[in-house]
Amino acid sequence: MTTKVKNKILTELKDFPEDKIDSLLDYMYFLKLRNKIPNKTTLQTFKDTDAGKNIIKCKNVDDMFNKLGI
Repeated sequence: MTTKVKNKILTELKDFPEDKIDSLLDYMYFLKLRNKIPNKTTLQTFKDTDAGKNIIKCKNVDDMFNKLGI
């Protein structure tokens, strides 16, 4: 990105409300990572749970947190 474009963006952002800047940054982060989400681990987890594999059964929320070590 050229310095001219960066400067234009910074100039435009000066008048943006803070919540809009946060939303814009969130969207930029999403665009940056969209091809990496979900990652290999997440995809494997989806496959495993769909197949009923590697599932840790919990009696309740307290049991879940206990098994997670939280």
